[in-house]
Amino acid sequence: MNKIIFFEGVDCVGKTTVMKEFNKITDFRYMCLDRGIISYFTYAEIFQRKVLKYPEFMLQRIEPISIVVYLYADERVLTKRMKDTGHPDYPVHTHLAMFEKNIANAELGGFRIIRQDTSLLQPDRIADIIYQKVLEICNDDQ
Repeated sequence: MNKIIFFEGVDCVGKTTVMKEFNKITDFRYMCLDRGIISYFTYAEIFQRKVLKYPEFMLQRIEPISIVVYLYADERVLTKRMKDTGHPDYPVHTHLAMFEKNIANAELGGFRIIRQDTSLLQPDRIADIIYQKVLEICNDDQ
């Protein structure tokens, strides 16, 4: 079964970069999205935005065909990346904590979560690790 892979995590964690490497390795075999429902709920909570209520049937249809790749990094690494790229500062600790909470809730709700630290490894190596984990999940589903 084809999978939708959502790359989730705070700004400057490497979602887009890792996703590009993942697509190279897999020859675009999977539909990959930079941010998804977890980011939607996390940033709605952080910025106190109104959220749409996702109907239960919609979540039930997304969950079996999706994999969430949660990328995270050490706070010092994220702060350095923000400075190096000119990204506006944000309260890294708060954002990481909110993502952790929402990732845990998604996991309890049945979503398959791949967690990967981006602090020390190069994006191509991270993408390879993620690909191996995706293959394991796909094999388990058969």
